[in-house]
Order: sequence, then C-alpha cells, then structure tokens
Amino acid sequence: MRAIYLVIFILAFMFGGKALACPMAESGNDPKIMCVGDYAPDFVLPNAYNEPRKLSKLLEHGPVVLSFYRGGWCPICNEQLYEYQQNLDKFKKYNASLVAVSPEKPENANDTAVRNSLKFEVLSDYGNNIARMYDLIWVIPEEDHEGFNEWIKSETNKSLAEFNGLESYELPIPATFVIGRDGKIAYMFRDEDYKNRAPLEEIFKALEGLEE
Repeated sequence: MRAIYLVIFILAFMFGGKALACPMAESGNDPKIMCVGDYAPDFVLPNAYNEPRKLSKLLEHGPVVLSFYRGGWCPICNEQLYEYQQNLDKFKKYNASLVAVSPEKPENANDTAVRNSLKFEVLSDYGNNIARMYDLIWVIPEEDHEGFNEWIKSETNKSLAEFNGLESYELPIPATFVIGRDGKIAYMFRDEDYKNRAPLEEIFKALEGLEE
C-alpha cells in the first residue's frame, strides 16, 4: 500500500496536485482515493444562512466548482475565497456554480462570507463528514496542539472548537474539484501543504473542456 501512495505522491508533485490515476484499495478497509473520472459523492449541506444545498441539484444547472477550505481563520483560505469572488464573472461565463465548503458552523461561515463579500455558496460541513467522503481529512499532530491553540486564539479570539462547534483537531485538506453535469470529476487539486491551492487557470481550462 505504501508503494501505491508513493506513486500518487510523485504524480501529484509532477502535475500540480491533480490526481491522474485511480488506484484501487488493497482491501475493503482501505479508503478509495478520489480521482478524475470518478463520480463525485452527492451531499446536502447547510449554507451560511442554514439553508440546505444539494450537489446533484446544483449540477442540474451546470458544472460545479467545489472547493474545500480550512476555515475563515485561515489567511490563505481567505485569499483564495477573495480571488474566487474577484473572478466570479468568469465562473458564470461557464455557467458554473462555485461552492466553498469548510467545517465551520453556519454562523461562522456567514462571517467568512460577509468579511470577504462573497456572492457564492459557502457551506458548513459539521464534523468534516463530506470532507471524509472526499478523502480530505488531515489531523493536526498532537505535539502541535498547544502552539496552534495559542496562535488561533491570538489571531481570532476564538478556539477551533468555537469555529467548528466540535472538539476536534481534524481539518479538511484544501482541495478543489470541477464536477461536470454528469456528476463526474473533470479536474481535481488536492495538496496536504495548505499553502498550495488550485490555480485559477487550471480550473477555467477544466470548465472549458466540459464545453467541448
């Protein structure tokens, strides 16, 4: 199994974090790795106003750009969300729905949306249940808990538990999926280094490919 993950890591490093292959799990207990060509797992999540949003319903109107971020407390996440907002007209050009997902409670997701003047859906994934379906769980190492707690409290005056409504050190790996109307993943970017995010030009190229 380690050899399979090593190959995936090398491919991801070479090709900007995109999944290019779809290795099968060695046993029924191994998680299946999400990859291009898979059907995206459907879900229902509340948005920043606690209104339910279902992926398959959004896909009825066009492709979906689904982006997982760590939370509104994360400066790089806010930069990414703001960049999406600044380019919202380009997403609309492809009739694409832009959807951002984090484990924040709806009221905190709403704060993130307001602070960044976001005009697209920001959904709340309590307990990272959907992130888990998409194989995007990363856990802050125990030895880093104290330092992380001190940092987030000093920056936001809140703890991670106050943001997420749950005593947990699980975070979603930042990832972006372009999902076609047929429900299949046409593009994905997944990188455990939270500083790396899907380039906009790659997202738009994937959306353009869906129109061909």
